[in-house]
Amino acid sequence: MNKIIRKIMPVIFVIAVLFCVLFLNRAMKSRNAEEISTSYYDQPAGKTDIVFVGTSAIMNGIYPMELWHDYGFTSFNLGSGNQSLGQSYYLIKEVIERDHPSLVVLDCSRAFRDEVIAKASYLHYVSDNMPMFSKNRIGMISELSGEFDEEQVKALYFPLIEYHTRWTEITKKDFDRDEKTYTFGSKVDNRLTVSDEYKKKDIVTENAISERSLAYFDRITKLCKENDTELLLLTLPVISVSKYISQPTYTLRRNAAYALEEYAAKNRTGYLNLIDGNEEIGLDPEYDTVDGQHLNYTGALKMTDYLGTYIRENYRVTDHRPESAYAYLNDAYEDYRNYLDEKLLISTNRMDIFLNALEKASRRDDCIVVVMNTTDPEKTKLNPMEDYADLFRRLGLTGSFAGNFYAVIDEGNVVAEGSIPEANAGYIYDKIHYDDPVRGLKISLDPSDPAVIIDGMNRISGTNGFQAVVYNKKKHDLMDSLSADTAQASYSLVHWTEQNISFDN
Repeated sequence: MNKIIRKIMPVIFVIAVLFCVLFLNRAMKSRNAEEISTSYYDQPAGKTDIVFVGTSAIMNGIYPMELWHDYGFTSFNLGSGNQSLGQSYYLIKEVIERDHPSLVVLDCSRAFRDEVIAKASYLHYVSDNMPMFSKNRIGMISELSGEFDEEQVKALYFPLIEYHTRWTEITKKDFDRDEKTYTFGSKVDNRLTVSDEYKKKDIVTENAISERSLAYFDRITKLCKENDTELLLLTLPVISVSKYISQPTYTLRRNAAYALEEYAAKNRTGYLNLIDGNEEIGLDPEYDTVDGQHLNYTGALKMTDYLGTYIRENYRVTDHRPESAYAYLNDAYEDYRNYLDEKLLISTNRMDIFLNALEKASRRDDCIVVVMNTTDPEKTKLNPMEDYADLFRRLGLTGSFAGNFYAVIDEGNVVAEGSIPEANAGYIYDKIHYDDPVRGLKISLDPSDPAVIIDGMNRISGTNGFQAVVYNKKKHDLMDSLSADTAQASYSLVHWTEQNISFDN
């Protein structure tokens, strides 16, 4: 027995070392919203019918969980920041071997310049989240790291080299589920930026696609045909002027988008050119974009629905909703919706989206919601409670929103609301306008120092204007605290929460 133990001990030691390295690689690396999600490998193998690959444009623009709910498609988004066509090629190899999907949708944003903007960090976005010993990961690094120095290449093969100094920064959040676990790989961004549209120059398709890009398109097309997987090339819209894309760059991207029509026809490959598709999709440049280039939450919902309809009408992809073997996706969808409810609450700069999320939060059995509005005739330029009165009334509020106002909602019930003609200034604890000892809640509409005091602490940080607080009374945890300065000419929402949100409610 001792001889056997002595023989297997080296094997056990090697396995233990490998396990520790793999664990530390995953735990020590810094999370980045631009990377692909490791949760792809947590999905049951062979059950993902559609895979999206490409740049942040597709990562922000397509929501797999919406496709499941509305069309019954099983899909995953493997988009990442500045993903090159070379990275996309190896990801497609990976998913074909693992899932043999019915359809691969390839974002073609980089068709005109795949050799440009080569950075090791962009390769880390993909390679760090693939299995360490995957032959496709190794092949990707080997082929695409030629311009990097020796240390950068070593860090790509062994990410622990890159992130080993993070051990002092690690917190519980590094072991929690991340956003893309809930969204099946997508990045949800609900901010809004409004800008002008680009000038549309005459289209020139000659030499519009770079030689390197053409080479990868050929390899990807051949790979999919050999494995009986359909390929849909996709150029997503650039909805308006972006700080990331100059006018000349936009013109090059647009030329390449139309040149791909010729390439797709020649190679009998599906292609959907939406570079000029704002109107066709229903995208609004004043409502649906984060920064001109990337779609925000409302824009991505429109894009996802448009693409879902297109796929249903043009490809043989199964609706799995009636099948019991896919029932786990219904639970995943519920987790996704719960995640979205909190995501849209804590980070948006759009009052309408915030109030829709606030309504959902107000109905939870663990939440107290407080809204408060203070006005000053000499300073107030806008009043959100009047501007969005219909949304506030959906919260159950019935009072006049013209002046100083407060309301408390507990488990969906309005337990207090009041309108105060003039909230005089004074020391905050002397000017309490609402006192609820049962909930440990006090409200002051003092215009110089407003307060929503819960569990002995003021949960707002702001002065004149609108305040909203969402407090988890069971966990004694601030979910969000929002301020909108009504002395400004336009809305600017500021969230003061630490965003330390738990989804295990």
